[in-house]
Amino acid sequence: MSDTFKYGSIEVPRRVVDPDTAFLIPKVSGYIPECEDIEEMLWGIREQEAKKEPWNTLIVGEPGCGKSALVEWICAELRIPLVLIQGDGEQAVADLIGYHMYREAEGGMSWEDGKLPFSVRRKASILYDEINHVLPEVLSRTHSMLDYRRVLDLKENKIKREVSGRTILTPEQLEVDALSHFWATMNPHDTGRHVGTKPLSPALESRFNIRVRMGYLSEGNEIKLLISKTPCSKKDVEKIVEVANKSREAFRNMEISMPIDHRMTMAWASLTCQFGLKRACKTTILNKLHEDDMDALRGLLISLGIEVAEGRDHE
Repeated sequence: MSDTFKYGSIEVPRRVVDPDTAFLIPKVSGYIPECEDIEEMLWGIREQEAKKEPWNTLIVGEPGCGKSALVEWICAELRIPLVLIQGDGEQAVADLIGYHMYREAEGGMSWEDGKLPFSVRRKASILYDEINHVLPEVLSRTHSMLDYRRVLDLKENKIKREVSGRTILTPEQLEVDALSHFWATMNPHDTGRHVGTKPLSPALESRFNIRVRMGYLSEGNEIKLLISKTPCSKKDVEKIVEVANKSREAFRNMEISMPIDHRMTMAWASLTCQFGLKRACKTTILNKLHEDDMDALRGLLISLGIEVAEGRDHE
């Protein structure tokens, strides 16, 4: 592997692996890059590391289209340590920042880092997945680390400092290294199709210098991916992708509430090799759907020559 990674017109140096953070580097996968804004993302990485100015990236797209996989692919290629934070409506400030806990071995309370300081201390990058499921008051704690200040404020953790010959307690502040990049993913909140999503606050959204929109893989590349990742036949893979694309069209038209995404096509293709196309469809696709969606998808399947029985179908 060369010391630089080139994609299109952009070339970015690969990191020298630090043994202490090597476990955080994503594994190289068979990901097929198709997003048209990859060059801009790579340019932002190179620019931040060279000039120490933040280039945070927000990736917007439908469920299961590969948003997180894109970031993991970039980090695997560039050997960037990456920490995942999964956003949800129950997330509290302590989950991100940290908290004090009692440790019997130490005979008292001590500080436990949350995922943000854990990452910053190791110069690791952060992927905040489904960021628009999180409450704004929780996300506001990221503001100072994402703008020109590049500082994570740990006001909950008081540390000793020597000031003018005396020891005082002050809130800890961590400087965010230029090697630490910040990516976030979210489903579009303005379509009415995604329960629980909300718009980001203007203060947070303005801190993302690059905004990327992603769609599902093209038909040819999704077929190529499933063939490379599963032993499923080309004929069955083509039928799976055809059904998936029809379901995504129905989802965009708000005819169903859940499309068949890349994770689902992978599961369907993998199980098809063992149980056949129809039986695998029932357990990996149909059984996941609400009743109305199930009926709509059965009709779509029938129109494409795939009739899945309500009971077990032995092909």
